[in-house]
Amino acid sequence: MIDQAYTSTGADRALAGTDTQARADAVVSIAAIARRYGVVPAGALTHLQAMAANGSTEQQIFALQAAATIETARPGVFTSTPLHGRLRDEATYFSFLTSGPNGLGLDAAEAHRRIVLTRTPEFQARVEARRALLTGNNGLTARLITEDSLARTFGDDARAPWFSQPGVGNPIDRGVLLQTYRQSFEHHFAATGDEATALAAAQADIRRSYGVTGLSGDTPRVVRNPIEGQYPAIDGSRDYIRTQLAALILAERGITVRPEHIFFESTPATQQAINRGGLAAGQLPPYAFYWMRPGQDDRPQTIPGRVFVPDLADARRRALERAAAIEEAARPEPRTLGPRQIVPRPAPDTPPPRSGPQFAPPTLMREGREIRRQSVLDLFGFGARVVGAN
Repeated sequence: MIDQAYTSTGADRALAGTDTQARADAVVSIAAIARRYGVVPAGALTHLQAMAANGSTEQQIFALQAAATIETARPGVFTSTPLHGRLRDEATYFSFLTSGPNGLGLDAAEAHRRIVLTRTPEFQARVEARRALLTGNNGLTARLITEDSLARTFGDDARAPWFSQPGVGNPIDRGVLLQTYRQSFEHHFAATGDEATALAAAQADIRRSYGVTGLSGDTPRVVRNPIEGQYPAIDGSRDYIRTQLAALILAERGITVRPEHIFFESTPATQQAINRGGLAAGQLPPYAFYWMRPGQDDRPQTIPGRVFVPDLADARRRALERAAAIEEAARPEPRTLGPRQIVPRPAPDTPPPRSGPQFAPPTLMREGREIRRQSVLDLFGFGARVVGAN
């Protein structure tokens, strides 16, 4: 079915052709398929791998750029195709070498030259020799991959508690992140032989999944898939996310929880929705949640088996209402005539004099606001809800 969708668009013929624009359009089609279905058509994978390995310099650069574009559209899409692991690794490395500001910002030709060097037997022999430098108490991994260096990956604000847990954070989650960081560094060091490049590449890998959130607790925290990265600001703020959840907790449990005492956690269902394209593809990532009230809850409290999805339509409706109230409050008071003032009646064909900005009649303004609210509701027809995790 996926291969039929691929060939029906003509992308297979375009990818094998010489028309530059047609090939670029084919990559866009392949990326769209990967984003929606989570796989890359077999024909496209085979063709890109052949191009990257045996094509001309121009074809190899194109294949690496195409694979990097597809991986960006659906992170991890190549991990389910072990036979094409080299294409995945080289595309990831190519993306790091050419990107900025987190990458090296090299041009495509220089990035390609470096990748070609990694394919030689001499380079592979040096890879095995480098692995001995990584292990042990004095190895590169132990010296370079520390909590401090990982904190710097996310900026100074990440020196606040690590994960969405009270106090110093969850040691288990922190350990998982450090281990992932170490493995990524070792992989990139073995591939490049350069400490700085490997460290920067590992940090770029970590930033794809982790970030600093301001919506879990009352201080910035490092979390997997920060919720503000998945849901938009409305009226310049994302406060609606925790405000809505606090209202739902009150309605369902009768407990008043301040928004800053609410925490969010990414789950496998969250990652799955993100991999499918997230909000742009109509997939609303659900988040696990809990709360802790200082002096009242000794341990995190939650509603077992439930996850949270914000209500974008309600948030936008409230933003429109606030904007309308501000607009109404700023409207100038109508002028009144004194008891002895006489205003001449204008001639029948003479329009009334204009003075200052003209406003539509209040009834039309109200109708206009009502129309805008309805259009938003039609576009985002889903409400905030606490739903079953399954």
